[in-house]
Amino acid sequence: MHSLTKYVSGHCDVLAGAFMFNDDELYDKYHYIIKTVGSSISPFEAFLCMRGSKTLKLRAEKASENAL
Repeated sequence: MHSLTKYVSGHCDVLAGAFMFNDDELYDKYHYIIKTVGSSISPFEAFLCMRGSKTLKLRAEKASENAL
């Protein structure tokens, strides 16, 4: 489980999270819940997350450099 709100998005303009799965059965169950309940982000919020993810590597490297 990851927060996309600040670190991945990078602009503090999205409220979102992400689940990562390594089990197909668990993914299928969660995917069914998303489709039936409707608990997914809007296309625009997805775009904002993708926009921020393009600079994530650079931001993470700079944060690590500053921490050292």
